[in-house]
Amino acid sequence: MAVVFEVVVRLVIKDSMANNPNHQSLCRRRRRQSREQKSINQQQQHEQKHRQQQPKYYEFDQMPEYLRFNQWIHSGYRSPQLSTIECLKSCFELHNETMNIWTHLLSILYILYNFRTIFITKFYNSKLIYFHIISCLSSWIGSLLYHIFMNHRLGRKIYYPLLKIDMFGIWITQTFGALTTIQASLIMFDESFRLYFSVIYLAISMVVLYECLQAKESWQRSTSFSILFLMRLICFMIRLRTHYNPNQMSLLLKIFKYRHIIGQEIWPIIGAIIASTKIPERFFHNGQFDYFLNSHNIMHCLVVMGGLHMHWSFTDDIQFFIN
Repeated sequence: MAVVFEVVVRLVIKDSMANNPNHQSLCRRRRRQSREQKSINQQQQHEQKHRQQQPKYYEFDQMPEYLRFNQWIHSGYRSPQLSTIECLKSCFELHNETMNIWTHLLSILYILYNFRTIFITKFYNSKLIYFHIISCLSSWIGSLLYHIFMNHRLGRKIYYPLLKIDMFGIWITQTFGALTTIQASLIMFDESFRLYFSVIYLAISMVVLYECLQAKESWQRSTSFSILFLMRLICFMIRLRTHYNPNQMSLLLKIFKYRHIIGQEIWPIIGAIIASTKIPERFFHNGQFDYFLNSHNIMHCLVVMGGLHMHWSFTDDIQFFIN
């Protein structure tokens, strides 16, 4: 009897709930949420299975077109479908961008760690120190962001903005990093002439910025900075003629005296030439330069050397101003 009574009560409750609109709406909402959760779980399982089937590193022919910029680097490419976290994790993995990442990352960390000893307190009397600090860090930060996130799964939508950030950092170094050298080279002229020359240099640099951001090929981006180099070369020749008597120092002594000015210009130029000609990997087809010491790796190392000489040249020029 008790069992029959319990069954009847359950049927009555079930019937009353079935006729309740709120209960029906709640049931439909729960079924919809259940279907959505099931769909999400299936999608996650599919992505996980797809990720497990993907190779850890790719060959050149497997990469999308916008990431094929060196046909002589055959292997070691990261997946072009990396998430933001995976891009960051790849900094601690071995692939063909590892050396490009760490050459600049170590340089940034070194500057930040030794900031107080690198930038001596007495230099802060000159406003040029702030341009110099920005110039030292900007190209390395821009390049670092580019090489870390270039394989992000957003593809072209993020690749080309990253490339422009990289070029913008280089432009900052080329433009503002040269102001100290220009001022020191033209110190024998009056202040108004130095100001006019600096304004002209900055105006031309704006045109250079537009050209390098619009360039389609790597060699076009490199050569767009050539006019700024020529202006700095003119300043250097003026320095040689005005700072010392031409007969007072031999050529070797002049080269040694201005080795940092020469180094800040020559090392990046050599690096750009090596990167454009794809040496040495173009002469070796067995992939032995895929991970280390390919042309882009060498260019990064030479750019770091150029940055060191730029800093040493700056300290010499500020000391020259003080004296």
